[in-house]
Amino acid sequence: MKKHLDDEKPLYYVNKIESKDLTSPLRVKSDDKRGKGPNFIIRKIYKGLEVACKSKTCLKTQRLFEILVKLSECKHILRFYGVSIIENNNVMVFEWAERGNLRQLYLKKHILWHYKVRIALEICRGLIFLQYADILHHDLKCENILITENLEPKIYNFELANYSDRNTTSLPIDLTAAGDIIPWLAPEKLTGSRYTTQCEIFSFGMLLWELVFEKIPYQGWEAKKIVEHIAEGHRERITFESSTPKICQEKYKKIINDSK
Repeated sequence: MKKHLDDEKPLYYVNKIESKDLTSPLRVKSDDKRGKGPNFIIRKIYKGLEVACKSKTCLKTQRLFEILVKLSECKHILRFYGVSIIENNNVMVFEWAERGNLRQLYLKKHILWHYKVRIALEICRGLIFLQYADILHHDLKCENILITENLEPKIYNFELANYSDRNTTSLPIDLTAAGDIIPWLAPEKLTGSRYTTQCEIFSFGMLLWELVFEKIPYQGWEAKKIVEHIAEGHRERITFESSTPKICQEKYKKIINDSK
């Protein structure tokens, strides 16, 4: 018996949502439609809940849907409701995250320390669920954490995800095109070694660094310089402002260092 489905086989168990069951919200908001072109997201109402209808662009949909269905019951992962058609476009239907992604949130307003700690803890719980499900995300960063109205983080964007028992290694990296992922990558991911849970933990450590300092790691650096810096065993600096509580400095520094 096969453990996982194959990408080329048809989908039988993904929930097919009728277009008529996705209704427009009674109260119109300025961000009811996010994104442009083929990568749009539209807010709709499904069974009384706000949902996000995201254009389906991933080519390997069979594996993606299998993973999304498997993870849909974890409250720390963005819930997947199924697939539908809106305005002649195939869409995937997820729970709605009112505040956008975590990077958008910290760029818009400073996140208080007690919220940072709670957000970090809930992301960690989501990663523990992933580990029990034998799934690796492969692209952890604040941009791939959505935030609800109540500041609850939800891990999302599983288009690069795969099962931990798959022999996944890094593809040759185009440094020009990959600048938006390199700052979070583990050294092993840059050298073509097998991607493991340890690689995921490293990326989580860099995500924590980004959350703490509210900026992208190695901001302003060229991709080649970042790769060389990481390969030589160097890491981002951990320098807190004087106003940061000492206990937070010590605890966060330990967590980030232990993740590397």
